[in-house]
Amino acid sequence: MNIEKYKSSSSFQFSENAVTLALQPYERYVRHLWWDVAVPDDKQDPMALAVTLRSLVQESWSLLCVALNLHDRGLAEVLSDEYMARTIGMFEQNNVGVRVASPVGEYVMILQPGDPDIPRVLAATEQILATLEDNTCWEEPDSENSDTQEEDQGETGLKSSEEERKEKEFESSDPGWNALRAVVSREGVDTLYAPLDGTAFYTYICKINHSCEPNVLVKYGWGDIDADSVTRECGQGLRAELTAVRDIHPGEELLQSYIDQSQPLINRKYALRDYGFECTCIKCVEEEAALDPSSETRP
Repeated sequence: MNIEKYKSSSSFQFSENAVTLALQPYERYVRHLWWDVAVPDDKQDPMALAVTLRSLVQESWSLLCVALNLHDRGLAEVLSDEYMARTIGMFEQNNVGVRVASPVGEYVMILQPGDPDIPRVLAATEQILATLEDNTCWEEPDSENSDTQEEDQGETGLKSSEEERKEKEFESSDPGWNALRAVVSREGVDTLYAPLDGTAFYTYICKINHSCEPNVLVKYGWGDIDADSVTRECGQGLRAELTAVRDIHPGEELLQSYIDQSQPLINRKYALRDYGFECTCIKCVEEEAALDPSSETRP
């Protein structure tokens, strides 16, 4: 293909304009090169890591050029290897870790007595519980404390009259539903149906800076949930919501905490290493000034 001739065509102009328009929202983020922002762990050589990441970008970009025919379409300069490296770096710096309840667990909790799915769900839940018990049975109790442990287990196995009363209140005419609710109540929803951990990229949330004294709290959930029917709104994905934790003045910057801000200073500094910066909020500055260096211990 004659690249120069193609570049002067209306087809190329449309393609280039479409790509430029699609990339505009991401230009507003910090876009450092991947190898400049990736934080090595304690045993990694920073220079060696940078070389590895450069190699990965070059190899991946070469494969994408072939798969998307970027050179023949005249888009290799727009979607260059540097652009790819900066896009990965952008995600490295701006993505957020999220944890949401398992949709399986949520489904189990809205099942009603008489639902035809209950026998199948109960069987699967009992299988999950058996697997969990098998994975912990190798931990043999200390022989010296075995009698005490058996006595404790015997005591905890007894239900109080209050617990029995509450269980009877929720019992139905469906024995399968009763059994399923009993297992979930005893073991916990998150134990049986593990929460989902992942990363997300939001237009606004990912631009909020960190502070160990945040003024907003970020909450994540699946779409809109109706309080009565507990059903999700179609087409909704993972949603992020901001809640103010104190009064925020007009023009004041919104700040969230990337870590557990209730931890001691040294723990917070260690946790923020993965983000590649040291916090200089008022809380950290004041604690740093009052801290005796001889008392610091690594977590």
